[in-house]
Amino acid sequence: MKASSPSTGSTDSANGTDNRNIRLRATVFVAAAALGAGLAVGAPAEAASPAPKSAISATSVAIGSSTTADQAASSVSAQAKWVTLYHKSKKSKSWNTGAVKSRSKVFQIVIRSWNGGDGTKFRVRWQQRSGKKWKTLFTTKWRPSDGNVNRFRSDKAKKGATYRAQIQLSGQEHTSEIWLQNYA
Repeated sequence: MKASSPSTGSTDSANGTDNRNIRLRATVFVAAAALGAGLAVGAPAEAASPAPKSAISATSVAIGSSTTADQAASSVSAQAKWVTLYHKSKKSKSWNTGAVKSRSKVFQIVIRSWNGGDGTKFRVRWQQRSGKKWKTLFTTKWRPSDGNVNRFRSDKAKKGATYRAQIQLSGQEHTSEIWLQNYA
């Protein structure tokens, strides 16, 4: 196991290590050490004027605490997305969804309805529970039940409030599918 000399730039036959790589690492190490020494030279001048204790404690908390790193990691892993609170498909002329509690201010109703070629249309009412009654927040216009997905979105929902949707079909009974979602 004889390594070749660093001046030739060849590889060691035993483990295939490239001596140029070793020299590059040594150069980077020396440069980093020189940079560190340059910072150390400036340090005594700054140490001559002591910092106030509040600045020192704030710096030590920020450096010594991993809270900010944990918060940054959790914010990346917990990015906002659509969360389905209710999903159901039903063959009926009129029906109500289950009551759901909003988890955020952005609320969406997604509906798809089929008409079987008879021209049936649908409309949706978005309702909020107010005491024991349901208050209608908006009613859509009659739309064709053509199997396409329709979305109705509001950014005025109240977090923690209870909502439901009411589906009505004009004409005959057909299948409709609905999702109640939050963006959280």
